[in-house]
Amino acid sequence: MLFGFLCITADYLVFKLSGTSYLKIKYVKNIFFIFLFWTLGSLVIGYLGAAAALFDTTKLFSALFVGVSWQFIFARWVAGKFEKEDSQPLNAN
Repeated sequence: MLFGFLCITADYLVFKLSGTSYLKIKYVKNIFFIFLFWTLGSLVIGYLGAAAALFDTTKLFSALFVGVSWQFIFARWVAGKFEKEDSQPLNAN
């Protein structure tokens, strides 16, 4: 969870300085919810992965990998989903 928070914080700072987000997040006025849900997301993914014995989150490197990588995977998945929905015609009749 800590590494997920640090990752989203670093992305937000890069966005504020350069105007681009590596996670492709559009930071709007409710950035508190973005920080909250992305941090909780890394907690849930880490917990489920540890419960399923997919990885050992007691190791520092494993926790770092889960806290950071899941966000990149999720961001790519969401971006692909929205691009797919945007490319569909409005009137398919």
